[in-house]
Amino acid sequence: MKEEVLSIIEDILKCDRETLIEQINSKNLWDSLLRVEIFFAIEEEFGVQFTEDEFGSIETPAQLCEAVIKKVEK
Repeated sequence: MKEEVLSIIEDILKCDRETLIEQINSKNLWDSLLRVEIFFAIEEEFGVQFTEDEFGSIETPAQLCEAVIKKVEK
């Protein structure tokens, strides 16, 4: 599942996997508009919904991967 999330992020950010992995804990990898686009794409792909609090607290790709996995496994 993590691989699928990373693929969505790569597609939207137009970056390669190596760059994404190197910056997986970076808060600066995406801007606010790209972040919203990524969240919407993930919600659509996995059939999950993020609350406003979750949206505000997830700041890095690593945090997003963890959150998606937790939501899907519920």
